[in-house]
Amino acid sequence: MKKNNLLFLLFLIIISSKILAQEDYSIEYNYTDRTGHHCLSKLIIHNNEEAVFKIFDDRESGIGKNPYTQEMLKVVNDELSTFTYSTNSKIYTRVPYKNGIFAYSYPSDHHQWRLTGKSKKIKGYQCQEAVLKLHERTYTVWFTSEIPVNFGPLKLNGLPGLIVKGSDDKKYFSFSLLNIKKSTDQKVFNFYKDFFKKNQKVYNYSNYKKALTTYLTNSKRKKLVMAAEMQVTMTFDDNQRFFTQHFIDLPENLITELKKIN
Repeated sequence: MKKNNLLFLLFLIIISSKILAQEDYSIEYNYTDRTGHHCLSKLIIHNNEEAVFKIFDDRESGIGKNPYTQEMLKVVNDELSTFTYSTNSKIYTRVPYKNGIFAYSYPSDHHQWRLTGKSKKIKGYQCQEAVLKLHERTYTVWFTSEIPVNFGPLKLNGLPGLIVKGSDDKKYFSFSLLNIKKSTDQKVFNFYKDFFKKNQKVYNYSNYKKALTTYLTNSKRKKLVMAAEMQVTMTFDDNQRFFTQHFIDLPENLITELKKIN
């Protein structure tokens, strides 16, 4: 059954890439982050060969509150916020953090989707469910082959159709389709695409994992030292969410390394 699903998925991808060889799309999503904050995000696809995904979050860094749980959470952001640029062979990501940004890339073949066999209608589209385990996160999405684009929000690429709705399993990143147009804003597209060409420091994924692990383990040590000086006890959950929830891609050993620091 799994082999048949994989063959069917590959067949749909090949067919969809031929159908949409020269079409441009501008697709808007409602994006919700781990604090429950909603904002606009946009997926711009050019010739079905490259795409930009941009989260339009204009908040300043600081402490945010989840409006549903009232939980206090850290907001990390800057004037450009988070965005990605993808081709059919490589994916680039830019994420802000307290002292700057992380910009990094990895090959598109990291994405190995699994079809669950479930289907339902969402926003008027007949959709199928698919699951992706990627860089210590698990994403569940609903996509429709009625609009056979190969790029998705939050760089969730490689499906043979438009992603209509989805999230990771911890609901840190959620998105729902708002509207779709057969057009593209080339000026906006080029601005975010060119960022990665002009940025002097774009890590490959191996170096990104090392840099992020170093940054977050050092950050935890500093917070524990400050807490001890103030005679305050700090506790963290098993997922080390305080440190990891902001980042889309996590090194496989990061949580283990963070847990060692007490």
